[in-house]
Amino acid sequence: VSHDGVRVTTPSSTQGGGFDFAALDPGLVEAITVIPTSRSAVHGSDALSGVIAIDLAAPRADEAVIAGHLTADSEEAYGAALRGSFGWQGGGAVLAGSLYDSGDLTPGSALERQQLFARAGQSVGDWDITGFALYGESERAGFGDSSGGPLFAATPDLERRDTRFLATGLTIAGDRSAVLRPRLRLGYYDDNVVADTPAIAAGVLDPVPALTSDTDFDRFEATADLGITLSPQFDLVVGGNVLTESAEATGTIDFGALIPTAFAISRDQFSAFAEGAWRPVEGLTLTVAARNDWLEGDVSEATWQASGEYAFGTSGLTAFAGYAEGFRLPSLFALAFPLLANPDLRPERSE
Repeated sequence: VSHDGVRVTTPSSTQGGGFDFAALDPGLVEAITVIPTSRSAVHGSDALSGVIAIDLAAPRADEAVIAGHLTADSEEAYGAALRGSFGWQGGGAVLAGSLYDSGDLTPGSALERQQLFARAGQSVGDWDITGFALYGESERAGFGDSSGGPLFAATPDLERRDTRFLATGLTIAGDRSAVLRPRLRLGYYDDNVVADTPAIAAGVLDPVPALTSDTDFDRFEATADLGITLSPQFDLVVGGNVLTESAEATGTIDFGALIPTAFAISRDQFSAFAEGAWRPVEGLTLTVAARNDWLEGDVSEATWQASGEYAFGTSGLTAFAGYAEGFRLPSLFALAFPLLANPDLRPERSE
């Protein structure tokens, strides 16, 4: 999952790399692109089954708009949002803020969310420079995954999860119509998750002890690539990527006595990729891509992808066939969480 090219998945939690979409204000979303299967070496080989790319609000040229809304319902839910969008010659900016409280619409479940968002962009000669920052806080309460929910839970105790996150990105790109199109993307994501999960009594499933955790995670990523138009029918992209992730956590497991579960872990990854697209006839696109990732301990992983796609005129019907390899490193949680960690875990692989 990425916001404007910045990865926002969190490999330091019990979800092992998920993203909580409830923490994102849907009013900020301009478009969602779902790329099924591993179809692009540029996105990274850890996209085993695809990519969800979320485009956030952007200004429109020579347009100034200030808009807001208020919502409320009979179950005590309410929300408010305000956005200003300002465009000028060669650039623009967006500022937005929102808050939301779900009230008691769903029994035993509640969500409070606040967000601030800013984006600015400007063309300077043949270069486009764009930056954004998204800050959010959320407080969630609900029944745990294995508790049985509001109908079958043995106790009314709720899981509580407070999240704070910051996603920022900067992109510097050359002229899209040029033969050579250099681009640099920088992304930073940071979150803090404080969770308190009550114990779940034994039933059909095994019992789950009570857990508490306070986890800080951050990721920095830099990608530089060069798009090359070799002919009207053939485009090539070559580039490299640097990724660093780290997590620190404190917490407890209650086995009748509180057992501490603190850990700290970090890792780095370096990558190189190339992707070529050939359009021999109208409507047909053939793509071949390769990527190599260098990991700690002198370990490297090579992955390949190839696909063909044909669009039948303007009918909207498309035929696709492809082959792809992918791998994903174990989550930081699985590698480092006390009592459960296995530092010898191998990467997941897909074909």
